[in-house]
Amino acid sequence: MADIQAMYHQVKVAEQDTDFLRFLWWPNGELTQHLTEYRMTVHLFGAISSPSCASFALRKTADDNREEFPAHVINTIKQNFYVDDCLKSMPSEAEAMALVGNLTAVCQLGGFQLLKWVSNSRSVLESIDAEKRAKEMKGLDFDRDNLPVERILGLQWCAETDTFRFKMAVQERPFTRRGILSVVSSVYDPIGFLAPFTLPAKLMLQNLCRLSYSWDDLIPPHYQLQWVRWLEDLKGLSVFSVSRCIKPKDFGKLISVQLHHFSDASEDGYGTVSYLRLKNHWDKIHLAFILGKARVAPVKKVTIPRMELTAAVLAVRVDRMLKAELQLELESSIFWTDSTTVLKYIRNETKRFHTFVSNRISIIREATVVSQWRWVREYIPLLQERQRWSKDKRSFVAGDIVLVADSTAPRGSWLLGKVLQTFPDKQGLGDLLNPCRCDGSVRYTHQHCLLKWISERGCWTCELCCYRFHVIAINLKTPRQWQSITITLVEKVQIIAVFLGSLFLVSSISWLLWSTLSPQAIWQRRDLLFQICYGMYGFMDLVCLGLIVHEGAAVYNVFMRWRAVNLHWDLKSYDKAKDMEETSNGHSSLVPRTLWLPLATFGPNGHLHSTQLGPQPWTCLCLAPFCPGLVPRNNLSQDSDSGEVVIRVTSV
Repeated sequence: MADIQAMYHQVKVAEQDTDFLRFLWWPNGELTQHLTEYRMTVHLFGAISSPSCASFALRKTADDNREEFPAHVINTIKQNFYVDDCLKSMPSEAEAMALVGNLTAVCQLGGFQLLKWVSNSRSVLESIDAEKRAKEMKGLDFDRDNLPVERILGLQWCAETDTFRFKMAVQERPFTRRGILSVVSSVYDPIGFLAPFTLPAKLMLQNLCRLSYSWDDLIPPHYQLQWVRWLEDLKGLSVFSVSRCIKPKDFGKLISVQLHHFSDASEDGYGTVSYLRLKNHWDKIHLAFILGKARVAPVKKVTIPRMELTAAVLAVRVDRMLKAELQLELESSIFWTDSTTVLKYIRNETKRFHTFVSNRISIIREATVVSQWRWVREYIPLLQERQRWSKDKRSFVAGDIVLVADSTAPRGSWLLGKVLQTFPDKQGLGDLLNPCRCDGSVRYTHQHCLLKWISERGCWTCELCCYRFHVIAINLKTPRQWQSITITLVEKVQIIAVFLGSLFLVSSISWLLWSTLSPQAIWQRRDLLFQICYGMYGFMDLVCLGLIVHEGAAVYNVFMRWRAVNLHWDLKSYDKAKDMEETSNGHSSLVPRTLWLPLATFGPNGHLHSTQLGPQPWTCLCLAPFCPGLVPRNNLSQDSDSGEVVIRVTSV
């Protein structure tokens, strides 16, 4: 950490602009003498334009000398200076010493002098001239004395332990709104370390405003008691400290960096907290607090789901800010909420909401995708690996309850299934062939085809690779087992139109046949009005027939969907070797197909098992909703040395 000496005074003002910085002065402070008029030739402290002009001059110095210094030195000037304060962290002492020399050289070329150097490394401090160190660092004996506590942009930083600390000088204030506001505003916490602590005090202020207490009115006794307790807790913050370093020392090379945002809300307030999840090449995981935000609820009452949605929007905005500021290659951002209503809001694709909800959903959907949102209470939470989990994992056996893994969906929406049969890999055929030989997205295309087949029974082949699934319809379920299907409003109108048209057509044809063939209708056939009606009924029959033909296909599809849901089905296993042979010959296989899935499972001992079949993510077949009562057959293989895992659907 360093500071530029008198930064504003090192940047000159253009001569044509000096008239805007005129001021009057009495010579020697004598008010009786004639006033003297002066103009500032450099930028002065207190002017609104000074910070931006001085920062521009510093950045221009870096741009003019980018060819003579390393890129990370130039980036430090552009990204790690807050006006005249430099804050930078380096992975090693040698790199820190080199950066000190380069930064000093670059700034001197622009007329800026870096002073007040502070570091948590004694070696780095010893390499810096004593007169350029901070005041507290000049007279230290680095072999005996501890490094002092310094202020970094308003925060107290203990250089000895490399932690942030909080020391509050509580001054006595009257028990009024003005006194409470004075103390609460003195707690400077831009990162949100103390957000859970300051929120109750802000809530107290809001309640006093709601009760119409003026600034200097004495607050009620029960609020005085709450305020005294809060002040006592405020004094206890002196023992609270937070590590400054996000990445631990000797953590090694990072292979995964994720941002995790947790949002929550209540009747009193809402907030979000963000953590950085680091994973090294030894598969060790470290979590670091990044930022916290807490806000009181609005005075106008808002429902809890809307408050939860507002907290989710706050998490999205924090994510945008952190992505722009963190100089890390982030793998992904994960958002966690305990509100299923918010998750349904975000996943909604059909319904329209009121302005309050729709505006916030649009903000969320513009910055995130549905798969980034998770439920806090998922049955497979994202946990750190522990020693007791590092046991040998057994193979899958029939009867295991499994989850169909899908990396693009929240874990809470993964589908349940049961392993009905396992086949040992004793033929030495190697990795399984993908049942769907698509060039595009295997997961979504194949899954869509099967779901379309199970709901309509009209798609028997994959739309990309034209593989024909071998499906056998066993029999129709009993009437007690019949299940209804979802029918749209258009389909309901089509069904009613076909029914009424058919009824009219049958009635009309019956009447026409009776009028034409019956001997009792001879006198009617001679009547002119009957002949006109006869022609009109014939025309209407043609119209009804066209209506039935036009809308009949849609009604037939509805019937086939209902029939598919209420049929028993069987998906047979297939011969992998034969499939490989037919693939090489270019023929479409008609052999029954086994469903090969990547699975995550809980065994009897409660441990989580996972497997990856093949070099690419295979299709996840979401058949669980259609087969809640899967029962393994009696002749299933129980071989525990199975190298291949199969979910086999025997009935739907």
